[in-house]
Amino acid sequence: MVGGVKNGVKSTGLRMKKQTSLGFDLRPHIATAAICTALSLAVIWQGSFFTVQYIILLAIPFAAFAFSERSVTVTLNTLLFVGLTLVMLASLLIAAKEPQIGIREWLRYLLMPIYLQFFIVFKDKSKWYMKAFFIGIATVAIFGILAYFGGIEIPFGIIEQSGRMQSTIQYANTTALLMLIGVLYSTHYFQETRNWRYPLYAVGFAYCLYLTGSRTTFILLFAIALMYTISRLKLKARLISIGILAATAAAFLLIGGRIVRISLTEPTFIERVITWQDGLALAMQNPFFGLGIGNWQFEQFLYQSAPYGVRYIHNYYVQLALDGGVLAMLIFAAALANSLWRGRKERSIHLFAILAIALHIFMDFDMSFGAVILILMFSLAQVPDKEIKLFTFQSKRLRFLALAPAIFFAVIWVAEFNRIPPDPLDAKFAVARQLAAEGEYITAIEYTEELIRLWRFNEEYQVFYRKLLVAAVAAKELSDDEQRQKLMVSEQSSTQMNPLYIRYIKYTN
Repeated sequence: MVGGVKNGVKSTGLRMKKQTSLGFDLRPHIATAAICTALSLAVIWQGSFFTVQYIILLAIPFAAFAFSERSVTVTLNTLLFVGLTLVMLASLLIAAKEPQIGIREWLRYLLMPIYLQFFIVFKDKSKWYMKAFFIGIATVAIFGILAYFGGIEIPFGIIEQSGRMQSTIQYANTTALLMLIGVLYSTHYFQETRNWRYPLYAVGFAYCLYLTGSRTTFILLFAIALMYTISRLKLKARLISIGILAATAAAFLLIGGRIVRISLTEPTFIERVITWQDGLALAMQNPFFGLGIGNWQFEQFLYQSAPYGVRYIHNYYVQLALDGGVLAMLIFAAALANSLWRGRKERSIHLFAILAIALHIFMDFDMSFGAVILILMFSLAQVPDKEIKLFTFQSKRLRFLALAPAIFFAVIWVAEFNRIPPDPLDAKFAVARQLAAEGEYITAIEYTEELIRLWRFNEEYQVFYRKLLVAAVAAKELSDDEQRQKLMVSEQSSTQMNPLYIRYIKYTN
């Protein structure tokens, strides 16, 4: 029974039996608080970009389903995202060249239907979950400001060359997207409470967005704010608000050195366009299963029409087509279009959050971050959708089946967290070390250059290579000019590839 009375005790969500001396059950509230804490940490902790972060996120909904008495109401979007997950699974089984890489990428897609259904089932707790995301975004903003002004030190919290703020997310553009969502949430809370601290929060989020130097997100913020203002306010209030927005935009353009230099001919923008072209061309050649889930980040060097090195294409729609084929891209676009169309009359803040994310991911790879996936699924769950009642989980035995995947993901998380990956090139590295010990520096340098070509971000190889060059110069087998040239080539090549998964190196070696 949901939200009703059973044996004189009001049901508030997660199923707990015993009452406290206060006369009501605290445990559902404790469970909700625990989930909200996890959602907040998902935003703060690098945006849940890495495997150890989003694996544990997958266990949470299953545990909640197992201990709840909620009926599972399936919606059209649920079915669409389940379909997307199955298409990606087919790509994994048929086209992925290294299973472990493909499985890790597929888990990101699995987050979508699971969390969409979780937020639909526990929709009555949406205020709590929205606050959790708000607290997470606010914490990212606070850490970012402290790092920017030298109050604390966060690894990669600030880009050294440009001074752009990245905070704990460690990627400026996605940090900027979170700040944009923070502005929207602050606006929502102000409308609900009329508390004037929320406009101050909105200004703070906007300032942090400015510190990220993300020009695309700055323009998007202004566009979303304009649309929201026009849709929600009366004529006089609209004109005043539009004037304030225009003045704010002008002020940012006047003082924002990087923002004011917006150009469609910049190298970074041109590189993105080239990746889109290459990605779409490959997707059209492989329309059914794409290039194969997880393959692009390594095989791009076989197909690219210009030098670039990006693990994910800065366009999520193109990435979908590459990972799972054209059908995957169309399914995802259909789910977004479904919610935007069904929510057009209600025009809630969640509709604009969906719109902001839908537009931002056209220019970036934000959906590789678990935190952005969760926020998008949360917003989609708040928009009315067509309900399709296929089954319920009222039976205790059926509900407790959900414990199996919860335990499975928890075990996988522990294994992943404690995993020390083997070096697939260790035999070759041993030969290079032996040659160096015997004074065969030139041959050792050639071996090490081959190692760096295969695994360019291996710090041990890089350090060993630099020591080899110094030893070769000291032995007069290498000139100073040759040493500088080799170091320059090594540093340039190290930025072209990011082989995070060494099993792929072993597979292709």
